[in-house]
Amino acid sequence: MKILLVCAGGMSSSLIVKILEEEAEKNGQKLAVTAVGSHEFQKEIKNNYDAVMIAPQIRYLFDHLKKFAEAEGVRIEAIHPQAYSPLGGTKLFNQLQELLNR
Repeated sequence: MKILLVCAGGMSSSLIVKILEEEAEKNGQKLAVTAVGSHEFQKEIKNNYDAVMIAPQIRYLFDHLKKFAEAEGVRIEAIHPQAYSPLGGTKLFNQLQELLNR
């Protein structure tokens, strides 16, 4: 599965990428997760992702980003604030699974 993680500048999501990939591996899954800043989203969304997850700090951009994701046929979700932390790996992975199963 190809997952796009979007935050304000692409920095904070780098740690979250590692946590999400480790959690997927624990559950017998392989994820290819890419982290980008919101300014890169419109270009990056065209690269055949299965899902997009939006960091809590840019929730205010969700509706705007959703239009581009939907145009590409990609599911999109805002990450729960409790899941966007070093201790939130399981919660984030579960949220991603729910999104992918819709």
